[in-house]
Amino acid sequence: MKKKLLKMECPVGTVRRGSICRERPISPGARYVEYADDTAPAERESERPIPVNGTCPEGWSYRKAHTRKGKLIPEMCVKARTSQPKSENPVPIDGTCPEGYTYRKGYTRKGYTRKDGRYVPPVSIEASCVESRGAAAQGLPRGPKLPAKAGELSNYGYHTDLDPIERYQALDRAVLALRKKKDPRPAMTAFRHLNVRATQLKRTAPDASEVMMSDMNYLRLLTRLYDQFGYMVELDEAARNEALYDMGLMLGADKASELLDRYQQYWLLADEINDDITDDREYVIDLLRGGEITN
Repeated sequence: MKKKLLKMECPVGTVRRGSICRERPISPGARYVEYADDTAPAERESERPIPVNGTCPEGWSYRKAHTRKGKLIPEMCVKARTSQPKSENPVPIDGTCPEGYTYRKGYTRKGYTRKDGRYVPPVSIEASCVESRGAAAQGLPRGPKLPAKAGELSNYGYHTDLDPIERYQALDRAVLALRKKKDPRPAMTAFRHLNVRATQLKRTAPDASEVMMSDMNYLRLLTRLYDQFGYMVELDEAARNEALYDMGLMLGADKASELLDRYQQYWLLADEINDDITDDREYVIDLLRGGEITN
């Protein structure tokens, strides 16, 4: 029968191997807790706190009881390894938060399956207080309620993270779709919607709001070209020529050419579209030479 080895205490920095104490090997990333020489084993074990109702003291994380290879591992408190500080926001009381904070309802995030096949279970997010970022929190006057909803332009492929050419093409599709819905001023409708969305995202998503504000300049020009004369580079050549003729008669060749020049600045990076606008400007000049329109 094998005899059980008696428990033996080893000095700090060493580990027991059989009946002798050897120097503890230091591996990369290893973390050891050093104890004083006079620390008893019972005192060392008592340093780990005991969970109470599934909670642990600050700096410790609660680990549930589980089974590992048929052996039951009881619940315990383990050292917290997260480097993210806990939120210092106040806790809501009866659905209300102190001044400067907004109440956010609790919700449950649905479970999903990752690309590698692992399933992430649903997670319940408790109600909390988040810092207010609206106009009222900054002491600014509250504006009127804006009716535009998110996603109305994204249905046509518009997103603020796209290249400018792709955004302009998406806005053209939205304007043409509104024309099919019998909207008398489709470019102005898209302009107003983009203005509302840029205002709504001014504080919560300032980068996206800035992109929308710049795209409003393109739609502002379309309100003159398309809403008034029916011109857009996305149309076929016959429809564009008819719109250019009306534009030349009403504005004259110089002002019509000036509008096309401003319009062309938005499409300089799109060679094919840029060439079409150049041909349209030459068409206006031919109309002037033929005497059909004047300056």
